[in-house]
Amino acid sequence: MKKPNSEKEQNYKRGNAQKYYVPKKRSQKQKTGLCPVAGKCGGCQYLAIPYEIQLREKQKQVDKLLSEFAPVDSIIGMKNPFHYRNKIHAVLHHKKNGVISGIYEKGTHKVLPVESCLIENQRADAIIQTIRKLIISFKLTVYNEDTGYGLLRHVLIRTGYHSGQILVVLVTAQA
Repeated sequence: MKKPNSEKEQNYKRGNAQKYYVPKKRSQKQKTGLCPVAGKCGGCQYLAIPYEIQLREKQKQVDKLLSEFAPVDSIIGMKNPFHYRNKIHAVLHHKKNGVISGIYEKGTHKVLPVESCLIENQRADAIIQTIRKLIISFKLTVYNEDTGYGLLRHVLIRTGYHSGQILVVLVTAQA
């Protein structure tokens, strides 16, 4: 087995990765070091791992999958490995105290509320929060899978990194 290159990697191998996760800008929610729904959503499995190690692990996966078919170039890392996801799919759900948006828990249809996500585009997060407020102010109904009643099912947002354009799609249960 290859010897870890750094103290961070040694601690990661021992299971102490959470201790070393430090985003450049820390919000109040991020002070714990991880996303509040990490491990439940399935979208950010690498979040607690130092970025250099993430890149090496991903390079190994790509090499393993593709090297027998063609030469594989090295992965080029990002300057800021946060808020890069340009397609957001937010499920809407009605709770007693209002409307929540989020994602389905991995392997279920239980909605995990997500206020903001470290890998989703920040403008998309803000739009989803605005939509939740508008749903309440316009007294729109959110679709309930159990009863089959309600109008809005989910929101799809795509952001153009270079163009700055944003596409917002409100998916409804009725025409």
